[in-house]
Amino acid sequence: MAALDPDCVKTRNKITRICVPGFGAHLLNIIHELKERSCGFISLGDAWCDTTNEMGRFMLTVMSGIAELERDLIRKRCQAGIERAKEKGVKFGRPRALGIGERKKIAERYGQGETMAELARDYDVGEATIHRAIHGR
Repeated sequence: MAALDPDCVKTRNKITRICVPGFGAHLLNIIHELKERSCGFISLGDAWCDTTNEMGRFMLTVMSGIAELERDLIRKRCQAGIERAKEKGVKFGRPRALGIGERKKIAERYGQGETMAELARDYDVGEATIHRAIHGR
């Protein structure tokens, strides 16, 4: 954007070519930066997105508000689903590579002088996994 001349109009085939879908604040920041440089923006594929006139700027603001609302609703639904799953006892994240018994045995063997590399080979895991097993993480 540094090479833009004042009073130029930036055009794109679709609004998604200037920002990520779901736009919201990111798109408004881009449009604001263009406006500070006395430039406009027109999306050739989205007739409502034209910052060179008042109605286009209004529509852009309204659509951005709707996208932000939609994003917030999605976030709330996801959070509610996560909470329900946790209440049901669903475990999140990657399963542990080593069971409790294996971790205890690894700690014992390490205490007897075996190296992390040897233990990693024996248990077919990485040395970082052995380190976490030894240090209780």
